Amino acid sequence: MDARGVAWNVLIPGCDHDVYDFAGIGPYERMLKNLDDGFPKSVFTLWGANHNFFNSEWQVSDAPHSCEGSQEPLWDVDAEPLPWAFSSYDKLARAGLKGSETQVKFAQALMMAFFDAHLSGHAEWQHIFDPQYRLPSQLSSLAKTSREYFVGTNSRAVLNADKVGSSGLVQDGLSAQTLLMHLADELKLMEKALADYAASGASPNIYQAALAEGQTIHPALVITGSELSAETLRKINLPLEGANDLKGIWTLDMSLAVRKDCYGFDRAMTIDCERPDVEAEFEVALELADGRVTAPVSIRDYVKLDNFHSRFFAQLRMESIGSGKKRIDYTYLPFLYQSARFELSDFGVKESDSIKSVVISFQSKKAIALAVESIRLSKKD
Repeated sequence: MDARGVAWNVLIPGCDHDVYDFAGIGPYERMLKNLDDGFPKSVFTLWGANHNFFNSEWQVSDAPHSCEGSQEPLWDVDAEPLPWAFSSYDKLARAGLKGSETQVKFAQALMMAFFDAHLSGHAEWQHIFDPQYRLPSQLSSLAKTSREYFVGTNSRAVLNADKVGSSGLVQDGLSAQTLLMHLADELKLMEKALADYAASGASPNIYQAALAEGQTIHPALVITGSELSAETLRKINLPLEGANDLKGIWTLDMSLAVRKDCYGFDRAMTIDCERPDVEAEFEVALELADGRVTAPVSIRDYVKLDNFHSRFFAQLRMESIGSGKKRIDYTYLPFLYQSARFELSDFGVKESDSIKSVVISFQSKKAIALAVESIRLSKKD
């Protein structure tokens, strides 16, 4: 069901247990492709949050006691454990855990801002959900967030992620591939880790990793580069679709996320490896139709990116396929993107100019793993 003819937002907790697959972003991804009704659609991700703690106090929580990636839990993971008699319910449950004050503050602020913006005529409150505007310090000081945003009638997509990712684009040691291609490579790393686990004597089985059937995977482009021994400038040009003249255009919008996983298992077959160090800062410039390249701007002046959630997969099921082999089906854990909205005036371009490509440059020796869901040219709301 699409939210046709109304403003729409979903609040996503970045650190969860039973809502681990971020299914709440499904409607947004669908509307991003199909809807141009002129009303804003947005995703607000609160990193370190668990859905239990947005609007109630839980004495016994199924919240995990650590988070994937760089995010930190927004509740008291050091509260005393429940008495032993309750351990059959949840051996990690905390006694007297009263939820998360930070999450409650966020939930109240977002609810009030959303309805005040769209029902009470105070449109400026919509800026809370629009990454073109900074979050009020009363919220940004509490926790890390990501915001994705679009208004269909005011913008047009200019990146064909599948086309660019299937073209074999490689520049300066950086490669761009489709998300599906990238997931296939990640599954090979998972399979190698499973083979190492079996070879260690921890299991007599041979494991095969597979992506669970029937899952919708939203198209995206994934840019990767290896860790280097010294800081190096690496650039990649992302070609855009069509004749992208800038008449009436206010911003260039990019939906971005950083994610790099690791693969290794302990004796209990729990993933146990050190989270990789990955570059989350870079510069963006525009290549114009006449070949000129604008001065770059730094992503850090617009949004904060990090390896907030480092996992690509969660185990869905394991089944025997004969001859001592077991297949493990994994479900893909979707990216939670951050929209970066660059005012075209920041690049010093004119309405008479036309954009040919977006140039992303990294000055770093760290590994690179950047997902680009979309690039859009937007008019002012």
